Amino acid sequence: RMLGPLLATIDAGGIELPEHLVEQVVDGHQQAMLWCMHVEQRLLDVADWFADAGGVEFLVVKGPAVAHLDELDPSLRAFADLDLLVHGRDMDRAIAALEAHGAVRRIPQRRPGFDRRYIKSIGLVCDDGVELDIHRSYTGGPHGFRIPLERIFAAAEPFEVGGARFKAPSKLHRALHAAYHGIVGSSRPPLRTLRDMAGYLTAPELTPETLAAEARLWRGEVVLAEAVRATFDAFTFTAPEWRRWLDGVTVDPGELAIIERGHRPGTLPLEWTTV
Repeated sequence: RMLGPLLATIDAGGIELPEHLVEQVVDGHQQAMLWCMHVEQRLLDVADWFADAGGVEFLVVKGPAVAHLDELDPSLRAFADLDLLVHGRDMDRAIAALEAHGAVRRIPQRRPGFDRRYIKSIGLVCDDGVELDIHRSYTGGPHGFRIPLERIFAAAEPFEVGGARFKAPSKLHRALHAAYHGIVGSSRPPLRTLRDMAGYLTAPELTPETLAAEARLWRGEVVLAEAVRATFDAFTFTAPEWRRWLDGVTVDPGELAIIERGHRPGTLPLEWTTV
């Protein structure tokens, strides 16, 4: 999913590749963008389905939101699926609406009411292969329950797709989502997520004072510090304020242990009660 930046670099003369490789990049990027447009069409569909179901308040996270709000051109940010943040109180209605239009859950609900109270996200697949991830929180485990979700919904930022208006988390909260997705969500942060993070760390309005202060409200300063560290390890870019901030952060070993435990496979039994 990095063909957009690669193609832009080739066009700008920053890298030279043999013609046959350039053709592969162009073809691969075109296919990726066609899929992104298909996913965005599904976003328009889902908005209609939720409206018909009586209304479901949701925010678009990652994918289309980052492409349209944080890139110089949306084509620089490819995505494969659709991630929506939904209020816990709306989870049951949202899932029912998607299933009514043919989407199939990957994993059954553990027991009635579990999704709206505890789940991090629910994965569904449409018959055309489009995957939908319906999130109750940004992440799972202790960190997910610490996040003040009402703050995210209250500070939402608008953007447009296909002439329709949608809402995404604010830039401040998109940056923290990238940190959580990279550090809590994976033992090896995806390169595209760290690229998103590098963009946020070089945004003038996202200073350590503002972003770290919000992370402290989430009790997630260690998550942010690890994301900043991983981003500096992956890329060469200029962000001296963040270098100084990182040098001054004291990382709590207990918080690191929580993050590491979240990367291990679960061992608890699952209950498949459906009545």
